[in-house]
Amino acid sequence: MECPYCKNKDLIWDYKNGIIVCSSCGSVIDQIFEQYENAVDEPVNVANYKSVYEPFILKSLSIKNRTDAIVNKNIKRNRLGKLKRSVEEKFIFYNGSVVRESSIIPLKYIENNEKLLIIYDLIERFPQFRDKHIKYKVALTFYFYDKSLFNKVQHNLGISKKYFEKILSKVSTRERILIKNKIEELLFQREITVPTELL
Repeated sequence: MECPYCKNKDLIWDYKNGIIVCSSCGSVIDQIFEQYENAVDEPVNVANYKSVYEPFILKSLSIKNRTDAIVNKNIKRNRLGKLKRSVEEKFIFYNGSVVRESSIIPLKYIENNEKLLIIYDLIERFPQFRDKHIKYKVALTFYFYDKSLFNKVQHNLGISKKYFEKILSKVSTRERILIKNKIEELLFQREITVPTELL
């Protein structure tokens, strides 16, 4: 017998509570049924025992359910108009967070490149970019990393050139230099070289 969650075979038989518990993750695996006549039949409330993964899953599901409820309410009230098609997308779990299906394709471009992930994390911390869609954050990552690479990937990200230029126009030259210096500093800390053409 093994734990279905962590595949560990070290199980503990808790005769006091009448359950079998995994020793590594603490999840309740099974109930022990005693087969003799003098046993007192008291129901064991297994619902009080939570696995390690349960709080995270419940929190993620509650976030997903709330966002789905808001989207459905707005669709019923017809507040979305032309945006119905894009908002009706499904939300899915990706790397421990809830994202739209359309956001997965841009994230795949930076997923395996450590340099781009460092720059993406930095861009995500800036207040001007915090409320932007993920595909525009990924586009900004490519823009600040290498403009020629950005020009190659721009069409595949499905971004509007006009809106992207509007985002860039709100970033002053001073802020661009600040972003460039932060990127160089972070990449230098990880001993990674940066392309010279950032701005």
